[in-house]
Amino acid sequence: MCNPASNYWPGTEKRPGDNVTLTSRDGSDFTVHISRPAGEGPHPTMLIIHDYFDPDDYYFDLADQYAAAGYLSVCPDLFHRQGDLSEQSHEKAGERIGAVADDQAIEDLEVVLDHLKTDRAAGDLAVTGFCWGGRIAYLLAARHPEVKALVVMYGHLTAWSGPDGNKQYSPLEEAARIKARVIGSYGGGDDAIPLEQVSDMEKRLRERGVSAELKVYEGAPHCFFRTPEWKQASDDVWSRVLSGLKETVG
Repeated sequence: MCNPASNYWPGTEKRPGDNVTLTSRDGSDFTVHISRPAGEGPHPTMLIIHDYFDPDDYYFDLADQYAAAGYLSVCPDLFHRQGDLSEQSHEKAGERIGAVADDQAIEDLEVVLDHLKTDRAAGDLAVTGFCWGGRIAYLLAARHPEVKALVVMYGHLTAWSGPDGNKQYSPLEEAARIKARVIGSYGGGDDAIPLEQVSDMEKRLRERGVSAELKVYEGAPHCFFRTPEWKQASDDVWSRVLSGLKETVG
């Protein structure tokens, strides 16, 4: 999202999910939204990593959309230690994200992966992430070779802090560890992510034989997906994602 006003959706169907509570490795409880497709499965599975806004609207809804498309979909709240935003604004979201450590986010996601191993309906694994969450999605795939498809929406590609900070990992530097097929979407008018980095990531992945398409949409800003102004690009993204997922995870 990265945009509280996002209100367009390329799809037309939903399968409403339910919230469950899991416990992190440090003992704190957090909410995970789980949406299930029709039938017993196993179903291809989509793990959704939200951006720096609260996930319980846009991203829980996204899980419901993926479920209607046939994917067992899960979206955890990775900001449970910091609490909900007092207002849905870039200023407040920017203040909160500074406290969220890479290692904590990755460990919480690994708790979700462990939970999925106990779910008989879970099948081949795909991961998607947006903005900050796209950056974390790259890092998770670098650590978990069982990820077969990586759907990245304008995911940042560098560390957000120095080596001793809490966001010390760089997707570009960890590209050699990623084995998943990468379906990426970036904005040509995105001031937050240099296009040179996007080209570099795609090159690093392809040089190792990884299937990677990091498509750049000319003129599109950061967080363009699901905005009415970028309906055509959003439709194309959704079509590419569903086609790539069908080829890769079922």
